[in-house]
Amino acid sequence: MNTKVSAGFLNNEFSNEVKKGVLDLNGEVVPINNNSDEVVPIAAVDSSFVVLGQDSKNYYTLLRSALVFRKNRNKISVVRSGPFLFKSEASDNYFHEMEIGAILHANETIFGGIILVDGLDLKEIESKLKSFHKNTFISIDKVFQFENAKISSVFPTYPFVISLKDNTFLARLSYNGFIVKLGLLSNSTTEACKVLSLLVKNDELSFGYPLTLKLAHIFSKILPYEASSARVSLYIKEKVNVTRKLDGRKLLLGSLWC
Repeated sequence: MNTKVSAGFLNNEFSNEVKKGVLDLNGEVVPINNNSDEVVPIAAVDSSFVVLGQDSKNYYTLLRSALVFRKNRNKISVVRSGPFLFKSEASDNYFHEMEIGAILHANETIFGGIILVDGLDLKEIESKLKSFHKNTFISIDKVFQFENAKISSVFPTYPFVISLKDNTFLARLSYNGFIVKLGLLSNSTTEACKVLSLLVKNDELSFGYPLTLKLAHIFSKILPYEASSARVSLYIKEKVNVTRKLDGRKLLLGSLWC
């Protein structure tokens, strides 16, 4: 049964967000159950890049992607690619293509499962797929925040989903967990409830966040020593001495800024 909290009431509580166009609540808050017995594979994909520096013409960038797979609800495997060194005229060239490539690989690896991505436009992913292989894609915005942190208390503490606009949803995946913003290729709250029920049953949650995607964030990270090693290698092998862009916050805060 759906909760009695209405979209109209929530619109009043979220007045600033609604005025800014951040939120457009379209329906009732619907509870997510976790009583599904269906076992489905989960895949999560993330990528990261670090700009090593630049010379007079080009940027030198390290890129890495990570895929995390969970099968039979407990077996986890990780596939990492990189870090790869790229030379280009723009600092973020190739990053997006690498992440899309990793997502397409995940889609070819599992069948009838759920693929989690980090805040990407699913319409673009859809346009590049030859077949979904019966997989469902969920884009999760991990940095979505309300203007007023206390606003989350308006929502129930149990797992729920509510429809926003443009195939997006707000959801709490575990009791008292963080509220996240989700993107699907469907605007159906019923379909969202179904796939999220499968997700919470087949994956672990860390403060309401899917563990597979959290691991993808961790394993895709490029560590400082890897960036330092790449700069040394670039100088020894190619005689390229890159200069790093000055970071005003680091200059101001010194060791207090990480």
